This record gives sequence, structure tokens and C-alpha cells, in this order.
Amino acid sequence: MQTDLNQIQDNKPVLRLNVKVSPNPCQGNFKIEGDDLIRQCVVTVRNILGKPVFYVERPLQLPILVDITGSPAGVYFISAECDTGFYYGKIELM
Repeated sequence: MQTDLNQIQDNKPVLRLNVKVSPNPCQGNFKIEGDDLIRQCVVTVRNILGKPVFYVERPLQLPILVDITGSPAGVYFISAECDTGFYYGKIELM
């Protein structure tokens, strides 16, 4: 990695992961699928204010079953950051 005051450069390529989130919109229960998620991976679902409402590190099985039924209706942001790449998406809770 090469750094200076204006930029950070990392020679490692970053790939967008192939992830499927369903159903969308949802009633509070949904699943996150993708073969790359079983590796060194952190999956977080955040509300519109950025507060985490779901978090899993190194999921042991796929699909990842998410239950945010106690959360208010609205848009939630999903991030999956793995050693092989990343995924950012959103889901609507009805």
C-alpha cells in the first residue's frame, strides 16, 4: 500500500460480490445469498441513521437469514465486506 497526504493506493483489486437479497420489499424477514459470503466476511444492516440493526461476522451457513421485524418501516442499507470484495445494497421494510 502506498500513501501520501492526498490519496491512498492499494494495488489489490476490489470486486463487487454477487449477492441476492430477497424478498424486497419485505415484512422484516429476508435472506441474503451469495457464495462469496461464507469467507472472511462482515454483513451489516443499518437504518437510515446509520445505526446497525443486524450484524454477522463470518457467517457459518448460507443463506443468511435476517430478522428485523421489530424495526420501524423504511429503507435499510446492507453492506457485505469480505476479503474477496464488497456488496452495498438496500432493502425496504414495509
